[in-house]
Amino acid sequence: MTTLYLTNKMSAPEMRLTADLAAQAGAQGLELLAKAGNRGRAYRNVARDIQRAITRKSSVPEPYLVAIPITTGSGEQCHVEHPVLLPHELLEYLLSSGTARLEDLVDLESRVDQTLHKRHREFCRQHNLDARNVVALGFHGDGVPYRKATHKQASTEVLSWNLLCDLDGKRYLFADIHHEFLCTCGCRGRHTFDALLEVFAWSMVVLLGGHHPDTRHDRGPLDAPRAGKAGQPLGFQGVLLQARGDWAWFNQVFSFPNWNAKALCWRCRATQEGPLAYTKCGLLAAWRNTRYKPGEYLRQQVRENSNPSPLFACPGFTVEQVSIGALRCMDLGVTQDILGNILWEALHELGLPGRSAKERCKTLAVKLQHYYQQQAQAAGHPTNTSKLQDLTLTMIRKDYKSYPKLKAKGAETRALVLFGVALAQELHARHHSGHTRMVTEVVQDLHEIYEVMCRSFDAGRLATLSTQVADKFSKLEAEARRDGKLAWKVKPKLHMMQELLEYQSHELGNPRGYWEYRDEDFVGLVSRLAARKGGPATPKACARGVLQRYRALLGVGDI
Repeated sequence: MTTLYLTNKMSAPEMRLTADLAAQAGAQGLELLAKAGNRGRAYRNVARDIQRAITRKSSVPEPYLVAIPITTGSGEQCHVEHPVLLPHELLEYLLSSGTARLEDLVDLESRVDQTLHKRHREFCRQHNLDARNVVALGFHGDGVPYRKATHKQASTEVLSWNLLCDLDGKRYLFADIHHEFLCTCGCRGRHTFDALLEVFAWSMVVLLGGHHPDTRHDRGPLDAPRAGKAGQPLGFQGVLLQARGDWAWFNQVFSFPNWNAKALCWRCRATQEGPLAYTKCGLLAAWRNTRYKPGEYLRQQVRENSNPSPLFACPGFTVEQVSIGALRCMDLGVTQDILGNILWEALHELGLPGRSAKERCKTLAVKLQHYYQQQAQAAGHPTNTSKLQDLTLTMIRKDYKSYPKLKAKGAETRALVLFGVALAQELHARHHSGHTRMVTEVVQDLHEIYEVMCRSFDAGRLATLSTQVADKFSKLEAEARRDGKLAWKVKPKLHMMQELLEYQSHELGNPRGYWEYRDEDFVGLVSRLAARKGGPATPKACARGVLQRYRALLGVGDI
């Protein structure tokens, strides 16, 4: 019942009434909830009283207030106090409450397909630290819609961190701010993010020192409860070894180039066109010889008067640890492009029954459901694979002026790769052309990439397959352009896939270890916490509401 209320599936009055009826029926421990808002008579106080009752005995750290620049609903720019949850305090809570054990949090050896253990040891050696006492953390940022609206600003920006010792570990909330409150001075919200990330970086410096701070991040005095702990040992230390997010977030927070920039990569000097064009994908592509050396890209940003993100003030954190994710560049990128083109060709070249493309698409949708059934039969039980419930023409191609691209969720897309292999093989069996052979090879290589990531990681094999997919994809684009077709469009995410699979996987390990599916689950949870049913809609009130609900969930162990 508590979880239903905290995740906005039950209103405060509904929860109070349910608790009251349950208490009357003999349930124990619900009296404070039943008495909320003077037993419902003081309607406006019900939510407040329930929140207090839930967190009454909680030892989860209180939010820390930081001044950030924001834009008010009237368009005025000002500084306001904004609540965040400090990582060093939350880590101390996890350990002191028995939720986690330090020996487990510092154990990275179980992540055998990652380079985390090696990088963790190297950091500890450089800073003369005992690796058995240093917790490795990852960071993630993303925006997510929190209510239905007709404008794009109805989203909330979620900043979180996680423990790198666990592949499928929990995410922990650092800060949340609605997109509509971000600074609009022309910085595209960068000033707001910088103010928040400065506090995160300060907390990471505190973690490295291993003691509670004597002052605030801005050198001001601490509040009384925190001042009482000043100088006391934390009992552990920490380091940030990873940051994750999508391309748009990297551009906004790190000032990395956007996908349509002339020079679009922060790991090499690839460009949109010319000698260093990213569309040249083979082993002899010129951009491969223009890799940025460690620290070089940040120095270039300084020379170009583009300030590096405050996150780089975290001890040991570098550009190389900003992780390109397979979810964004493959599952929601290249893989959807490949499958969209194969599905489009199947509609027109496979001889499906139907006089129009729309009718043939219905036949293809039936064929897809048969594929799902065959997968379940082969497994001997119903599969947990994410499935498309339907397949429509606009899910394959938005309109005849656009290029084919499958419209689906990431997990749904990944689960369709083998279906794409089957369709490509049918097309090749029907036409026996050089084109259908190359299409079959592309999707077969793509399927093997996922197999290598999910079953038997091999960085060398992953790099070879990536080069093959990208090179053949670019040849298919050239063929389509020659034939006057809008198909097989090479996009910047193909370059990101090559960076991920051909370079980053050697540096950071198996991409499966840092893809963003658990991050997406967490921002989805925060979006439910962010939904409001009344009350003041100020930046501080909105953020405090999210953090208080999150603290309550963390305290009762339901998150």
